[in-house]
Parts: sequence; C-alpha cells; structure tokens
Amino acid sequence: MKKILINIWRIICYPLLYMVVQGIVTTVYTLVAGIILELDFNLYIPLITSDVIFLVLIFAIFGREWKAEKVWDLPKIKATPLTLCIIFGIAFNILTVCFFIFVPVPQESFLDDLVGNNLILELISIALFAAVIEEILFRGIVLKRLSKMMKPTFAVILSAVIFGIIHFDLVQSSYAFVVGLVLGLVYVWFDSIWLVIAIHFTYNGINVVLNHLLGETEINLVVLIIITGVSLVVSVGCLLGLYSNRKLDIINGGEE
Repeated sequence: MKKILINIWRIICYPLLYMVVQGIVTTVYTLVAGIILELDFNLYIPLITSDVIFLVLIFAIFGREWKAEKVWDLPKIKATPLTLCIIFGIAFNILTVCFFIFVPVPQESFLDDLVGNNLILELISIALFAAVIEEILFRGIVLKRLSKMMKPTFAVILSAVIFGIIHFDLVQSSYAFVVGLVLGLVYVWFDSIWLVIAIHFTYNGINVVLNHLLGETEINLVVLIIITGVSLVVSVGCLLGLYSNRKLDIINGGEE
C-alpha cells in the first residue's frame, strides 16, 4: 500500500509541476508587465507562455518514451471515432451550459476582470493549449500510469477525481470530473491521445465561441428544453457509437 501511495504521489507531481510553472510565469509577468511597465494585465499571455514552457519540459522528460510507444501516431486515428469525438465535445458542452441555466449557480470569478476579451487568445489558451496539455497530463501521464497500478475502471475514476480537484472551483471541479470520466473512458477504449484532445478542444472551443456570440442573451424556455434534449440524445448517441467502434476495433484486431 505504501508503495502504491508513493507511486500515486509521483504521478500527481506532474500536474503540480504544471501549476508551479504557471505560478512562476504569471508572477514574473505581473511584476514586469503590470508593475514595472504598467501595461494592461491580460492573463492569457502568461498562461500561453507557461503552456509553451511546460510543453518543452514535458517532452524533454517523456519524448523518447512516447516516440517508442508511438503515442503520437496519427494512423491510430480513424475517421468515425474522430468525428464522433468532435460532435460529442460540442453537444456535451451545450448540455453542460443548459444544465447550469436550469440550475443557476454563482460562477463569477475575480479572474474574469483579468483575462481580457480577445477571442483568438481565448481559443489558443483555453481551447488549444488547455486541451493538449491537460490531455497529456491527465490521460497520457496520470491515467496511463494509474492503469499500470490498478484496474482501468478505478484508474479512470481516480484520474477524473484528480482532474476535477485541480480546477479548484467547486462548479468547474464538478463538471471537470464528469468530463474527465468520459475522456478517460475514450482514452482507455482507443489508446489514442488525439481523440481525447479532439473532445477537449471542441468542448472548450465551443464554450469560448458561444460566450462571445451569445453573451448574456436569454433563451426561450421551450427552445432551451429542446436544445437540452437534443444535446443529451446526441451526447449519449456519440458515446454509444464510440463504444461500438471500440468493440469493432477489438474484433478486427485494430485493422482497417
């Protein structure tokens, strides 16, 4: 048991390393840009910078291992699962948004005044880099290594718990846990980092785009119910489709 706990701690150290890099870069940016140069603070700039630095660090650590395991092998991606992942990411985000409209909870943060309102920077930071880095961390490293220590089901649940906790905010942690479960399942089913990145990118990306397009726009209750129902059906259908493709892939021995 002690050995398992030590190994779990070692695994958790990688997300913690990411947070440390973010903290250092944000602090330096705040001192230089905000205090010394007196520039307008935009949180996306240090976030993107820290993402790039962390990517370099993590590839320096795992690059050879990933190359040997063909983790980034594009031929692993098949058109049907990829399409289902993209559709699921969009539908599930809409379902999440609808849920929080029906069950309103305070989601305002002091960070809202710091991030700015730049669509391109938001997409790069929240959609692209967040998807790539968080999937490398929580599926490519955390989940993969937990799966070597315990049954995949428990590994998926534990990785989703860690994924939720790392978001800190109670509301974000709640749906991050649910999203983490789905991402974990898809990763276990297909052993493809690209598919979970596709889900994560579309999930975050559509959220950014909808926030810019709709803002505080009110939606008719009937329309909202219809959208919720459709997004729920599409989300469940995509998951069932992914599971079916996973079973088909096993039957065919992973070949086209």
